[in-house]
Amino acid sequence: MDYTSGPVWRLLFRVGVTQGIGVWPWFGFVLAGFCLDRATMLKELNNKIAVKQALAEKYNHLAMLAGSSVKRSTYLWHAARFRAQLSDLKHKLAQKEAERAANAS
Repeated sequence: MDYTSGPVWRLLFRVGVTQGIGVWPWFGFVLAGFCLDRATMLKELNNKIAVKQALAEKYNHLAMLAGSSVKRSTYLWHAARFRAQLSDLKHKLAQKEAERAANAS
């Protein structure tokens, strides 16, 4: 049976292509990029911020413990990368909260 044809698949495929999300044809639902309410989206964003913060701290700690300068610089590079991602996520969170406050008033 060809699961990539039929009205349900075409509809989901059109939705998936226009929104840039993946589609699972066998079950007829969207895998990623489904519409979340704002509270859930902010909760997930806060969770990502907490994870990036923990990873940055982890790699800073590993850099302090590293015996070789090469390993230390590698760990510091990872920590810097997570701190950069953290700042991007915090900026995105501030934008989302500003949008939420503007829509509420």
